[in-house]
Amino acid sequence: MKTKITVFVLFVFTFAFLNSFSQVNTKKNNFRFFEKPYIEINNGVSKFSIDGFNSKFSDAGIFELKLGSATQFKSHYSKDVLKYFNTYVFIGKISSSLNYTTKSPGSLPFDMWRFGAGKKEGYGIKMGSTSLTPYTSNSLTWNYLDMRNFPDASLSADIFTLGKFNKAARFGTQAEGGLIFNITPMISLQANYERQAIFPKTMFWKYLGSAVIEEGGMQLLDDFVGRVLKNEPIAGVIVNFVLKNAYSYGLYELRKTKMNWPFDTEAPLFHEAVNFGVSFTF
Repeated sequence: MKTKITVFVLFVFTFAFLNSFSQVNTKKNNFRFFEKPYIEINNGVSKFSIDGFNSKFSDAGIFELKLGSATQFKSHYSKDVLKYFNTYVFIGKISSSLNYTTKSPGSLPFDMWRFGAGKKEGYGIKMGSTSLTPYTSNSLTWNYLDMRNFPDASLSADIFTLGKFNKAARFGTQAEGGLIFNITPMISLQANYERQAIFPKTMFWKYLGSAVIEEGGMQLLDDFVGRVLKNEPIAGVIVNFVLKNAYSYGLYELRKTKMNWPFDTEAPLFHEAVNFGVSFTF
C-alpha cells in the first residue's frame, strides 16, 4: 500500500509541476504563441554504470518516442531570438540487442523499458526561414530493467546491487541538453546528450528536497540569463544553454554516488546516452 501511495503522489507531482510551469511561462510572456501537437523519434547509444559496481554492463542502443505539444514565439529581447517550450510524455526501449557495435566479452546484456514526462525549453536564433535552438530538458521517469545475465557468483555484492533494480519498476530523474535545427515549420532535426539517475528505492521527501534545490538553482540562473538577454540577446541564447547544462551536468555528477544529493542516499543506476532524432510539429 505504501508503494502504491508513493507512486500516486509522484505522478500527481509530475503533472502538476509540468502544468504549473507551462501556465507561468505563458503568462510571463505577453506575446502571441502557437501551441501545436508534437511527435519526436530518437535513436542513439547509451551505457549504464553504478558507483562501486565491479561488473560491466553491455553497451546499449536506445529507441524512444515522445508525444506532446510545442510552443515557439518571438521573444521580447530581439526579433531574431525565439522562445521555445515543449512538454511531452515518452516511452522508450534501451537494450544491448539494439547496440550494433562490437560486443564486449564478459559484459552483462539487458533490456529496459522506460516511460515518463518532461519539459524542454530554450531560446532559439532565427536564421531566415530556419532556426537553431540550444535547449535544456528535465524529465521524471519510470524504468523496468530485465537482466539477461548476472555477474559471476563470486561477485555477490554486484548480484545484491542488481537485485535492487532487476524486474521492478524504478523511479528516476533525467536531464538533457541538445540542439534543435528547424528545417521547416513542421520538421526539425536534433542531437542531444542525456544523463539519468534511476533510484534503487524511492525516498519521496529526500527526492523532493533534492528537486527543490535543483529548481532553485535553475531559477537563479534564469534571472541571470534574463539580464544577459536584455543586453546581448544572441549571446544570451548561448549563455542560457551553457550555464543550465553545466549546472545539470554538475548535479548529476554529485548524484552518481548519492541519488538524492545532498542527502545521504544510495548510488543510483546511472545512464548516459547520445541521441539523434527527428521531430514533427503540426
